[in-house]
Amino acid sequence: MKPLEKFIRVGYRQDAKKKQLSSHNAMVSEIRKSAMEGLYLERSVSLSKLLVTRGNLLTADKKSAVMTPSGLAFSWSTEIEDGKSHYSDQVMLLAFFPELQQIRFETGGAQRYKGKDFLQLDGIKKGFAAEVYISFIANDQESVSNSTYLGQFIW
Repeated sequence: MKPLEKFIRVGYRQDAKKKQLSSHNAMVSEIRKSAMEGLYLERSVSLSKLLVTRGNLLTADKKSAVMTPSGLAFSWSTEIEDGKSHYSDQVMLLAFFPELQQIRFETGGAQRYKGKDFLQLDGIKKGFAAEVYISFIANDQESVSNSTYLGQFIW
């Protein structure tokens, strides 16, 4: 999980503050509760159950990603719910390549009302699987949504 540290620092800031933990420890706690599979010595992290961000900000209803020749094109519904989301919330995008131990991410992407953004993957070796996530962060960076796993994409 080391490659995810910078993203986690932002994605778990709110949860960590509430629990009086570091962002890293807050995520480890969440992994143990929700994303671990298997028994004792055969345990592993289920990347489809992993929350890379955790908070109370509302996420978008419809979210998707499509692999293109130069990266991932993301889209989401732009509805706003009063008091739970705002047009200026920003998207957070993550592509994690576990076999390569590399990531590409954006913690302050396009604003919610735009409904789309792009994550460039140049520089990552092609032919490897990316685990892809999306979430939202408030413009003031104080609140974040739970992440949504969008699936595995071959780059």
